[in-house]
Amino acid sequence: MELRWQVKKIVRRLGYDIVPYHPLNYPDIRRRWMLLQHYSIDTILDVGANQGQYAETMRKAGFKGKIISFEPLSAAYEILAGKAGKDPKWSTVQTALGEVAGRKTLNIAKKPQASSIRKMNPALMNSSDDMEFTGREEIDIQTLDSLFDTYAGPNENVYLKIDTQGYERNVIEGARHSLSRIMGMQVELSLVELYDGEVVFDEMIGYIKKQGYTLMSLEPGYFDKQTGRLLQVDAIFFREDS
Repeated sequence: MELRWQVKKIVRRLGYDIVPYHPLNYPDIRRRWMLLQHYSIDTILDVGANQGQYAETMRKAGFKGKIISFEPLSAAYEILAGKAGKDPKWSTVQTALGEVAGRKTLNIAKKPQASSIRKMNPALMNSSDDMEFTGREEIDIQTLDSLFDTYAGPNENVYLKIDTQGYERNVIEGARHSLSRIMGMQVELSLVELYDGEVVFDEMIGYIKKQGYTLMSLEPGYFDKQTGRLLQVDAIFFREDS
């Protein structure tokens, strides 16, 4: 304890302070949390979970409901399942989600979060040294419609988070029958085409609005570390009549 206070004194003399980390200290996450509370969300479908970073953040923010994380990449899934195993309300499924069931090849990136079924475009590859594919893995794809009733009850207020590196539209296309039971969604959108064939920001905003959702928040995401140009955002939507 004494050492901690000595360190804080030194840091304060330099004009800084040391404060405990909490997600709600960040305005974007605080706004997200306020929306989830306002709409009484009790179930999160975490599509493209990677190693469980999103679920961990929401737990630290105070979310106590059910989380179901979907992740196809074996190495990431092993870490994800290990974390979820300590939380009785956190389930995991090793699969990708798309518009139809089947199998596809996942391109594994040096930065695992950038792994994608689609190929990277130069705009993404040139933005950082770790944006390159280093391997491949055959993965299963299922539709959200085929899994929805298994993981979401009829009276649950469901929030769908999609972070699938250019495959977001495909995930929503596979949830046509489930959308009416999804109160809100958070979708990672690219401002420029980062993956070959992905649907970018303007078109995706229009598409999701046509499904009955209203845009309620934007969270800045990945940017070009050489130029500062913003490349991705997380867009949060809710049904206003919910």
